[in-house]
Amino acid sequence: PLQTFSFDFIYLCSHSFIEVSKYIVTKFISTFLAIPVAYAAGILLSCVSCLSILEITPFVRECKLVQPLWRTVWRSVIRTVVAGLCQS
Repeated sequence: PLQTFSFDFIYLCSHSFIEVSKYIVTKFISTFLAIPVAYAAGILLSCVSCLSILEITPFVRECKLVQPLWRTVWRSVIRTVVAGLCQS
């Protein structure tokens, strides 16, 4: 035959189709998934930050204030129990 069948055109078309579809899929994912996920992550981070500032930090401060009292109570309880066990 004078002309041979070449795969160059098929390869070129398939490669172009793959590149264009990859670009479209990437744009679709970034538009419909990344933006809402970023907003959700921002809202979650702000809620956790607010919870940390308003709830957790004051609770830790209160625990630090009450800790010496509880330590004294715990020592007396342990001493009483150990002394009672050692006498018998």
